[in-house]
Amino acid sequence: MKQYYGVFSFAGGAGRTAIPSRQSERLIISEQKRQGSPLMKKLASTLMMMVAPGLVWAADAAQPDGWSGSIGLGLGFYQVSSNFVKSQNDNRKTITTLNQQPASDDYATALPRGSLFYSIPGSQTQLFFGLAPVEKLGLGSALQLGARHRFDDQGLLTAGFTYDQQEVWTDPYALNVARSDTKLKTSGFGVNWDGILGTGVTAGVSYNHITLGQESSGQAAGLSAADQNRLRRSGSSVDAQLGYAFKLDGSQTLTPALIYGKNNADGDAMRFKRAGVKLDYEWKAGANVLQASLAATKTRYDAGNPLFAGAKADSSDLLASATYIRNGIWGYKPVSAYASLLYGKSDSDIAFFYGKVGAVNVGVSYNF
Repeated sequence: MKQYYGVFSFAGGAGRTAIPSRQSERLIISEQKRQGSPLMKKLASTLMMMVAPGLVWAADAAQPDGWSGSIGLGLGFYQVSSNFVKSQNDNRKTITTLNQQPASDDYATALPRGSLFYSIPGSQTQLFFGLAPVEKLGLGSALQLGARHRFDDQGLLTAGFTYDQQEVWTDPYALNVARSDTKLKTSGFGVNWDGILGTGVTAGVSYNHITLGQESSGQAAGLSAADQNRLRRSGSSVDAQLGYAFKLDGSQTLTPALIYGKNNADGDAMRFKRAGVKLDYEWKAGANVLQASLAATKTRYDAGNPLFAGAKADSSDLLASATYIRNGIWGYKPVSAYASLLYGKSDSDIAFFYGKVGAVNVGVSYNF
């Protein structure tokens, strides 16, 4: 997920770096990921560590020389619960208590998506640029710029930069007043190696710098300057993943993986470590593609939150997603359609940090 304190990446940080392969973008898969990135940072980080299992980091063998790309448009239906992120409908602008789970917000949004690739003639190297708002639950956009190179039988190496931004609350804990919002900006770099040395091993690591436009967490509650500093969300994060792809047959692949993430927020009460497991499944048959992913993690915070009697927001996080893609719809080979389902939940020891998301996405893309 992105960095979401309390709900998948909804609390204010970054998750992983998402870098697309040509195959992944041509398939236009929406909500899964094979790198080790991110629901909503705890979830989002996990939602974005797993958001797109065989997509973003998918290994594409044939790469015709020259330019190619895709453009697409989808529609996303979301149900989100978070006390940290400003939602589409903005119906949680005012809250009255810190002692209960966040209310649910339902919304629908358009999901434009696009990518551009350039394969350098005779080099097995491809440059790419992409826009993937679907990975932000329709609440922001994610820009990606990078390169990928195939080393014959040694695997596929992908590296790139990402940038995204999202609206979050300047003081998510403010009660009985209309909370103001600010921009949470995340910029990062990621590297992924699929098929290491000709084996099924895949590994990835990403680093993200997290900047909050305005931070006033705890100010409305009258916390001291020292305690307010403990709630600061700007900082950095590192995510890593190590897995192995098992070829079940010519059409199916199963990839179990270990995932680890560390958030180095400026405030010690917002720093955390996350570790868990992830299982990706992919099936391809003719024009049909099915991808599914399941991730479970434990999140442990470094220090207690001064607004909750020193309690830590430790949590157990679960994220599941599935995407079906049909290529060549309506008799046109360049046109693809997709449908995806997503469910994520973060059960925190502090009710205020609880998070949940459900999503249904559908869309079409044109590949050129």
